[in-house]
Amino acid sequence: MNYKNLIENIDSVIFSISRTGRFLYISPAVEKLVGFSQSQVKGQPYFYSPGHKKRKDRFSAFEELIHPAHRRDVLTRIKRALKNHSDYSATYKIMGTGGYKWVYEQGRYTQNSGSEPRIDSILFDAHNSIAQSLVNQVVSKIPCLLSTSRDLIHLYRLIHESIGSILDLSNFYIALINPNRDVIRFPYNVSVLTEENEQPMDDFYIRHDSAFFSITAHIIETGRPILIKHAEYRSMLEEKEKMILGTPAKVFMGVPLTVDGTTIGAMATQSYTDENYFTRDDLDLFNQISGPIASAIHCKMASSACSPA
Repeated sequence: MNYKNLIENIDSVIFSISRTGRFLYISPAVEKLVGFSQSQVKGQPYFYSPGHKKRKDRFSAFEELIHPAHRRDVLTRIKRALKNHSDYSATYKIMGTGGYKWVYEQGRYTQNSGSEPRIDSILFDAHNSIAQSLVNQVVSKIPCLLSTSRDLIHLYRLIHESIGSILDLSNFYIALINPNRDVIRFPYNVSVLTEENEQPMDDFYIRHDSAFFSITAHIIETGRPILIKHAEYRSMLEEKEKMILGTPAKVFMGVPLTVDGTTIGAMATQSYTDENYFTRDDLDLFNQISGPIASAIHCKMASSACSPA
């Protein structure tokens, strides 16, 4: 088997881009990873240049496939490599055939005698290993967050920062329930829709005869995580004959906070711009770290002689 056959039959994506950022070559494995064929990608740009027109009917630029939260960093790295004639690497999420997945990309600047300068790169599907590593990264920090936090609000902020290092939590809140009063409090709330962050939201009183539906109350009552897009949420409201509470999001992701089998609250995030912003894998990650986070909150509440009411 010659080198070309070897390259075109491995699972990882091999590609070369010119100094202007266009694909000189990309291996057939790209179709399995992102759903576009080798012929659709070759000759197209990795990143947009001034004056480039987007095409919605076909592959337009590779940067469109990179998760919005990671796009700027990846493009900065590869443009710097082209400018400085250097190597680069990047870990990021890409829109694959089954939704966003974690990948690792590594490239080297090359200029052979008589040939155009280029960057030769390899792109690995590293989703499973990276996702588990990220879970371990957050969970291992929780004891430190608990011991260094000054109070509950400080702990919420540290939790937000820690999870925010692996998920984009531009919109994030923590909700706690007082079962004796059937009331849900929102002691920590950060949203792109408000001018001031970290502002508690109004309490929500659980009343099943209410005209409004609270997805947070739904998570707490069922004890189950949820990832739901706007259309599906609308259908749920129509089925329950309820009205939406709050500003509707394109996609909502929330998980229960459970300690010793008892749900003490929930934490959630949402995107108002992209219904594909979060995936089932993100929900699984979010849910895996929710248990240790719930325990930390419960412990801090006990040590501070606080309650959610």
